[in-house]
Amino acid sequence: MNRLSYPQKFTLIGFLFAIPLTLVMYLLISEINSRVDFAQKEIYGNQYLRSLRQLREYIPKLQQLNYQGLNPNFSKPDPSGNLEAKIDANFQSLAKIDRQLGKILFSTQKFNATYQDWQNFKLRRSQWSLETYDFVYHKLAANINKLSAHVGDTSNLILDPDLDTYYLMDATLLKIPEMQKLLSEIRLISRKNSLRSDATSEERAKLITLADKLRELNKDLAINMEVGFHNNPHGNLRPKLSEHLRKFNSVVEQLTGQIDKLIYPTAVVEYYAYLDGSDRVIASSFQLWDENLNELDFLLQKRIDNFVAKKQIILIFVSIILAMVIYLFVSFYRSVMQTVFVLDEASKKMANGNVGYKIILDNRDELGQVVSSFNKIADALVGANQEISVLNDRLKAENVRMSAELDVTRKIQQMLLPKDRELNEVVGLILRDSWSLLMK
Repeated sequence: MNRLSYPQKFTLIGFLFAIPLTLVMYLLISEINSRVDFAQKEIYGNQYLRSLRQLREYIPKLQQLNYQGLNPNFSKPDPSGNLEAKIDANFQSLAKIDRQLGKILFSTQKFNATYQDWQNFKLRRSQWSLETYDFVYHKLAANINKLSAHVGDTSNLILDPDLDTYYLMDATLLKIPEMQKLLSEIRLISRKNSLRSDATSEERAKLITLADKLRELNKDLAINMEVGFHNNPHGNLRPKLSEHLRKFNSVVEQLTGQIDKLIYPTAVVEYYAYLDGSDRVIASSFQLWDENLNELDFLLQKRIDNFVAKKQIILIFVSIILAMVIYLFVSFYRSVMQTVFVLDEASKKMANGNVGYKIILDNRDELGQVVSSFNKIADALVGANQEISVLNDRLKAENVRMSAELDVTRKIQQMLLPKDRELNEVVGLILRDSWSLLMK
């Protein structure tokens, strides 16, 4: 680190800080986006199920048309041509949805197989006996149920994490369709045997078994929906669904209560009542199914909105914190570099002789202490320089004094030494320059 300049050090520190922050933000945003995609895929599944809803309603009605002539006392449903036209139109709508969502839900193959079964059904059903017709119908209905279950699996509906939406999904994808299937069987048995005033023991056992299953599903549905109501933070389920659920549970109890009487061998079989009760239950079931799906869409959209809002809050919060960190980082960098620059300039001026130059900075941190120490050194240098100047002045004065004393001494010596004339008078003395003699 000591070999790096401050810009390099700050760049390295910033890079090391940015790596974990970027990773954490990436993982957090990815997780939120994943949950948004999860809920959005559930909404796609609901869109697909809506298109299947009409098929589950119309195809059982179409099957009963083969038995409508058995008892003229029953009200006639729509002619087969009208029902087939409605089913064809519904398949076209479903094909449009499949083109949009098939790649997401991986449903195209199963849809094409179901649609092909329907085309074969229309072309050949006039050639079939009632038994063959019923067999092929059950296969077609089973394919529609498989397609519905497949959409539930691939659209994440079956994996919903919240209790309120999970039990709505359970009702719309599992419970209500299974109850509608049982009701269709009860209606078919009632229409087939509508001219008879009694039923065999096998027929009675079959109806009682269907009623028992219907009752159990009805109880489970009521319990599960209550759990969903209780665990509904938005508080929208009970006001919107409780009345529809109560009505549906009531008509199911009425129907199963009528069928339960068949446990007694002397009880009269009331096929007309079973058929009428089944019609009312099926109508109520589709009402409840539609409302459930609407509220499920509402809750899923709320969940997506909540995730998006959380992501925005996180992004805003992180952006503010990041802006503050960048501001502090840049400010600290500028403070350090400013101090370094000022110290460098001050050292250059002091090297040029301006030892009295002082640094003025507002820093109160450790860098301020460095500047203060630098100024103290400058003050010490100024003091030392002043002392040196005083010493120099003293030396100059001493030199002048000593020079004067030497001049006086030289004059005294010249006065004491004999003159050349006097020396010449001394016999045998070699005369030399008196100054040279003196120096010796």
